[in-house]
Amino acid sequence: GLVSALGWVEPAHLGHRVKALLGGEAPLARKLGVAACALHRRDPGAVLDAALADEADSVRIRALRAAGELGRTDLLPLVLALLGEAKPELRFWAAWSAVLLGDRGHALDALRAFALEPGPRQMRAFQLALQALDVGAGHALLSECTGLPGAARLRIVGAGFVGDARYAPWLIEQMAQPAAARIAAEAFVGITGVDFNLEQMEVPPPEGFEDGPSEDPDDENVDLPEDAALPWPDAQRLQRWWQANAARFAPGARWFLGQPVSEAACAQVLREGFQRRRVAAALHRTLLQPGMPLFPTSAPAWRQQRWLDRLG
Repeated sequence: GLVSALGWVEPAHLGHRVKALLGGEAPLARKLGVAACALHRRDPGAVLDAALADEADSVRIRALRAAGELGRTDLLPLVLALLGEAKPELRFWAAWSAVLLGDRGHALDALRAFALEPGPRQMRAFQLALQALDVGAGHALLSECTGLPGAARLRIVGAGFVGDARYAPWLIEQMAQPAAARIAAEAFVGITGVDFNLEQMEVPPPEGFEDGPSEDPDDENVDLPEDAALPWPDAQRLQRWWQANAARFAPGARWFLGQPVSEAACAQVLREGFQRRRVAAALHRTLLQPGMPLFPTSAPAWRQQRWLDRLG
């Protein structure tokens, strides 16, 4: 919460405070200073170099993440050197940032390993690895998911990250299962770009399907499901749409919302897309041009709008 608060303050009110944090004696202060710079996409220069060698792991972890977010390709050798660290959190952020900074060797191998390891880092590693790998290697990673906890969901969600149209018929088949229908539809849209509203492909939830908090007052689980806001697909209409449009999608290529991945397509999604798509677009955009700062999709909307205006 404190880190996010620093991201919401306007830079004019932060300058001298961030400078004091970066030079602070307490590791927490230095971590907050690096985080504030990263959230505002302000490069602190040599201070970030020093933070990567900080005696406190918490500072090094945030500095590793900042290197990738800020596009500091000059720091890639230092980042790669931390892939051998014993602590998983250091290795993870070293791999994540090094891939964004252009490494497709040891860092991508390390990220693939995290993608196959259940835990809090898995989905972040899974998405970036699949977007960074070529399509063939992405297929292989999805195959390796078999047997993992939640493998069915991983493979469906991952198909959308790979973006190969060969998955489209299989995703339509998955829509027959209520537990998988919405995420399969989301992956299908992620590849093809079909507009559910325009094509009238949304249907009511299946009768009797319960999702989310129950009516039981003794049930302590009140969390909304991750997919609660996703539309329910009309699989038959989607099948007909696919039969009419499949020829437009060459298999073996990567498609993103119906278009080849490009900077222009990513910029359009950042302006108009839903948040999950915008996160993917930001990653694609930086992967296309290592050294380009990662667009901050969690920044305050007014600040994002200013940055988008600068894109032209």
